[in-house]
Amino acid sequence: MSEFSAFVHDVYDSGRKKFVKGLALTAANGLTSGFGVLLIVPLLSLAGLTETSGGILGGLSSIFGNLSPAIRLPLVLLAYTCILVVQALIDRASSIVEIEVACDFSARQRERFFEALVSANWEYLAGKSKADTGNFISLEASRFGSGAAWILSLASLIVVAGIQIIVAAFLSPLTVLFVALMGMGYLLFTQSASTKAKQAGKTILERNRELHREVLSRSEGIKELKVYGVERESVQAFRDICDRLRDSAVDFTVISSSSTFLSKIGATVLVSIFLYLSVKVAAISVTALLVVIYTFARVWPLFSSFRHGLQQLGAILPSYLAFEEEVDRLESAADVVPTEGRADEIPPLDFSDSLRLENVAYSYPGRTEFALCGIDLEIKAGSIVLLTGKSGAGKSTLADIVAGLIQPTMGEVKVDGRKLEGETLLRWRKSVAYIPQNPLLFSGSVRENIARYNPHADDVSMETSLRRASAEFVFYLRGGLDARIGDNGATLSGGERQRIVLARALLRGSRIMILDEATNSLDEENQKLIRKAILDLRGQLTMLVITHSSSMMSEASIVLSLEEGKLVVGGGGTTGTPVL
Repeated sequence: MSEFSAFVHDVYDSGRKKFVKGLALTAANGLTSGFGVLLIVPLLSLAGLTETSGGILGGLSSIFGNLSPAIRLPLVLLAYTCILVVQALIDRASSIVEIEVACDFSARQRERFFEALVSANWEYLAGKSKADTGNFISLEASRFGSGAAWILSLASLIVVAGIQIIVAAFLSPLTVLFVALMGMGYLLFTQSASTKAKQAGKTILERNRELHREVLSRSEGIKELKVYGVERESVQAFRDICDRLRDSAVDFTVISSSSTFLSKIGATVLVSIFLYLSVKVAAISVTALLVVIYTFARVWPLFSSFRHGLQQLGAILPSYLAFEEEVDRLESAADVVPTEGRADEIPPLDFSDSLRLENVAYSYPGRTEFALCGIDLEIKAGSIVLLTGKSGAGKSTLADIVAGLIQPTMGEVKVDGRKLEGETLLRWRKSVAYIPQNPLLFSGSVRENIARYNPHADDVSMETSLRRASAEFVFYLRGGLDARIGDNGATLSGGERQRIVLARALLRGSRIMILDEATNSLDEENQKLIRKAILDLRGQLTMLVITHSSSMMSEASIVLSLEEGKLVVGGGGTTGTPVL
């Protein structure tokens, strides 16, 4: 129940005004429904179907009975119609508010998750599953919105049922007491279904995660699947996952429909018992009997709907708990934040002298061995550093430390004598450009991609950056800067993508550029173009080039090599303190 209360509290906090508005509309809906029930009494009386005398029933009939016969029935019908119209309008407004609350809650959870995600440190993020992250932000967040809508629906059910029961209680309190007790008994009897629904919700969460992982891995590796000719095997594996997800959804439906089945059987039995007691024991009037039957027909389904809503929430809560736990983990792994203002408002760090790594060592969380050990290095501003080494030697780890993405387990990193920590580290990151082997391009135009991190750049600045990056090919594309390049630059070659990313980095005005295996997958012609762009930038900014290629050795200020996490100069096997 504490989980349920926490969820209700979160829904309320995400949009208090709309939540209260929804409850107010719910109360109004219940009141109009109650008035509609009461107007049935004079309708039956005026239609000549029943006779009433004394008590509340007689009072209701006498209100309209004193009117002129010519207008009596039309007036009652008009009043009843007006109430139904008002109720329909309230239902419409309530549905809109319900959707607004649901969408607002989903959006808020997505924003919370994404903000925690981008604010977490790289050490934690590097080990995260992209598929699980996508599952939380897309599918699960939508389910949370459905849960928020169910919260309002449950509140509506409680209010409407309460008001209708109160109205019916004026007509036949013993009968309504009987119906209410039976309804509570039904809820208690079907309590175990909510527990099963919660377990089914956990299974659905795991199946959704599994599906997202499969979609991500298969879509990214579809070229390889086709090369190896394993399309059918892949389809079968995907079908198996979809079948398991379907089975989980069916299992939940079986649980939910069982409660509905019991509700309908229970309603039949209770109506029979109710009619017998009303006629033989309570001896209530025909009018009261008809009104209470009408009320019973409307109230009893509310108990079933209430149970159904609880089961839906029970299926959603495991996912929400997992979501909250992941947000907590992301927030506990939060990166450094500026002492004042926002991170995007702080200026880049000046870099005019040197970058020093002093006895730097690094070990990844959960591992005992060091990925880097005893790194002493000084990089002069404006130099070109070539870093080579076998796969797993620690090149990318060293690049991450230089970029300020991770901090050394031991040792210090200093820029112009200032230790990289706190706000200084954030300012340094704004001075760094990072170009990986498989760069990220966004679906859109060349302009949108180049100006991604510098949205106020003008066309002249963008064109200059393109020329500096040897990316003049853009000027010959249909549309030029406004040419569409597809998802992740699908319409471009690998070399063209790299040069656009290089232009984006240059437009940002970075002080140091890290190219992590950026040319390894390119053909010779594109390697020459990237190499030319790098050499043309000599002295204008510092470059750390991680590569397996020897083509730039003669132009580099110094060539370094990493062997089992230790730094050697020129690949000659001599450890020391390289100074560039």
